[in-house]
Amino acid sequence: PGAPVLTASMECGTTVALGGSIHIKRRVVYEAPPGSPAITLHSFWMSGSTMLYHRRGGKWREVPFDGCCWGIWDDPDVEVNVSQHECFTSLEAGEAWTREYNMDPTDVGEIPRGVAVGDVFRYRYLGTEMDWWDWGGKKEHAETTVKLPSFISGRVVDPWDNNGRPKLVIPASDAVEFTIV
Repeated sequence: PGAPVLTASMECGTTVALGGSIHIKRRVVYEAPPGSPAITLHSFWMSGSTMLYHRRGGKWREVPFDGCCWGIWDDPDVEVNVSQHECFTSLEAGEAWTREYNMDPTDVGEIPRGVAVGDVFRYRYLGTEMDWWDWGGKKEHAETTVKLPSFISGRVVDPWDNNGRPKLVIPASDAVEFTIV
């Protein structure tokens, strides 16, 4: 068969107090009929890839992200078991990977000076192409290992080609919108 189908969605409240934070819920659902085989995937890439937009005076603009840097080491690659490592997830048909977090808009970018009551923001998951996935759940992958770079938070380096399986793309979600009150 081809690649499994995944969909992404985001939820949040419609307002946030000036200087406050907003609760975000992000879901990636494995869309398959009951009885379809489980999948296991490198879920690290589902947690990033977002963009915040700001509207004032009728104009939208991207809010650039400037809040993080990566520590990268040039050590040997690390072998991990995909059924046990926190950066991998197994999903049954219809099941969702969910991440919930509180977002302070200043945590994801440089909020324009003078944010005011009435300003509107949009937040969107941009989607991603998974670097590693396979049919089967944790039980089927009890002995499956892959190699990650020494700093762990990178793409699978072995097998670099996902053993020839088709590309698995998670499409972008619809944007959620909230207003500063």
